[in-house]
Amino acid sequence: MKTKERNKTYNSADYKALTDPERTVFRNMVDTLTERGIFNPSDVPVIAAYARNVVLARTAARDVQRLGTVIEFKDRGFTKYKTNPAVDIMNKAQAAYEATAIKLGLTPTGRKRLKTEEAPPKSELDKFLERLYRPEDGPPGGAEDGEGPDTPGGRG
Repeated sequence: MKTKERNKTYNSADYKALTDPERTVFRNMVDTLTERGIFNPSDVPVIAAYARNVVLARTAARDVQRLGTVIEFKDRGFTKYKTNPAVDIMNKAQAAYEATAIKLGLTPTGRKRLKTEEAPPKSELDKFLERLYRPEDGPPGGAEDGEGPDTPGGRG
């Protein structure tokens, strides 16, 4: 990545709003995208969202490991159980960062999508029409303004 792009990326409001762990994920993602030749500075907000969700999922996973998937609580003197809210947070954050990874072309599905979003190959008709009429060459047939067969002074 060029120094100018790097400065713009790491001085952006999106980057500055991240926590230290999120910044580590962000930098790793920028490095990965740069190595693959697909980094674009316009992706910074998406990469920041990815970093936030990765760290959120990791934090929630640690909470689930510590407390378990089901937690016990008291309600009017009765012991009750419910799913640890961190399970839902972890699952939603994982789904969000997986979707972001697809958008960034980091998964097989994402790479396939990026390839299909490229312009389709030109048809033979498109190629013929381009050869027939190139704007820099003027109108088809080489006639200049006022020299066509239906104009005064033209052939016809």
